[in-house]
Amino acid sequence: MVRETKEGAARLAMQVQVVELHGAEGLDAALAAVRSHRPQALFPIAMYPHRERVAAFSLRDRLVTVGESMEEAQAGYLVTYGIDTEDLVRRGAAKIDKILRGERAGDVPIERPAKFRLIVNQKTARTIGVTVPQSLLARADEVIA
Repeated sequence: MVRETKEGAARLAMQVQVVELHGAEGLDAALAAVRSHRPQALFPIAMYPHRERVAAFSLRDRLVTVGESMEEAQAGYLVTYGIDTEDLVRRGAAKIDKILRGERAGDVPIERPAKFRLIVNQKTARTIGVTVPQSLLARADEVIA
């Protein structure tokens, strides 16, 4: 994911600085390192256990923070785009039902996620002083007021 993020950023003439976190005890040091780079935006990857602290940090430092889950948007990230986990769980349950009814597991097709959700947190936008374009709001599956 880091490699793909760097490649995408390069195509957009953006600079990426990676700050790694190894364990919860390193979170404060990682956030201090982020602050020292003076970024305009933050894209935390796999920070689920720390999403509230990352959101609070982002709000305090007025950073645009982009994530991938509904929970991150609810915690205070500005924009999230990712797999609709409710749809994924529902589809997974249907596959388990087929297996429990006798279909061989090897005959049940593996599928990629089919539904994604875009969520915009307008409360965060107001707090950090960002105007979210109307075109993005119109595309959002959910807008947190």
